[in-house]
Amino acid sequence: MTDAVDSHPGERGDLWKDPFLFEIYNSHRDVFREAQSRIVQRVLDSYISTDGMIAEIGSGAGHLYSLMPESYRQRVLGIEGTSTFATMQKKKFPESNVVIGNAYSLPIADDSVKAVLSYSVYDTLQDLDKAVSETSRILQKGGKFIHFLDLQPNFGMLVKEIPYDQIPFPCYKNGAFDRFVLIKREDYQNRIRPRLDPRKVMLFDLYVGDPVNTFGYLEANKSFAVLHDIADTTTNFPDVDKIETPAIKDKFRDKLVKELKAKGFKIVNESDVVETMDVTPNEAHKKNFGKNLFEGDIGELWTKYDSSIPAGKVREKSTLQVVVAEKQ
Repeated sequence: MTDAVDSHPGERGDLWKDPFLFEIYNSHRDVFREAQSRIVQRVLDSYISTDGMIAEIGSGAGHLYSLMPESYRQRVLGIEGTSTFATMQKKKFPESNVVIGNAYSLPIADDSVKAVLSYSVYDTLQDLDKAVSETSRILQKGGKFIHFLDLQPNFGMLVKEIPYDQIPFPCYKNGAFDRFVLIKREDYQNRIRPRLDPRKVMLFDLYVGDPVNTFGYLEANKSFAVLHDIADTTTNFPDVDKIETPAIKDKFRDKLVKELKAKGFKIVNESDVVETMDVTPNEAHKKNFGKNLFEGDIGELWTKYDSSIPAGKVREKSTLQVVVAEKQ
């Protein structure tokens, strides 16, 4: 297992809306395009009726749109809050129907759509309660809400739930950011900070002062070695109490499900959906010279060479977290 890559930063102001960062994410997604498309089609075929309007919240530059079969694309109205991304989508897909709007005030009439779709978007919303209420408003009774997640959830909304007296330090599993280790602020000040390498004190103070944006800045600049060092350093104090949180992807799923249930939705599915395919290499695969196995699992990416894969093919193994709910 090699080349673990951390995806989707925490809440970093508007950094996650940066087109440059967005294209970095898409370069990762491109190596899973066939497998992700198969998952999306399977889910849509299972839960969405063959007629009626579909709204996609946070349509971005059209990634989810590109994964849909043509029969669904014709019915989709994309809602995108950033004009830059809406323009990018129209350039890539001139036939697409996309308008400017946001998840808290959708430009759609009450009870007017058969389905609401979203792809790695609801994890970025700081007011999930308001967004789910608005989703419910536009859905017809019996309509479906489907959220796909392929990147590590944006953890800004989750950090808000952590008490101020606890600092959420990053924790890595299999080389990728996965969860937090919580350390009491007083323990950092009294037991960790005095024992740090003096060259690290300023960085740790910055992190403790603003964990979300400091993490986001380091990740956006691909300073993964620094983030791993922060994580490793905090684990090297056995006399300091630490609380390990659940995996962030599970924490987000539980929060989304809770909000949906609170608004009267029935949860139809909450699972990780996996697809493995051997495909002809595309340009994204070819950029990973010597690699023919691409495995993605909610924010983690591994690439390597596997001699069992047929010549002239690459293997995509993609996992998407899927939440499906029905308006009652």
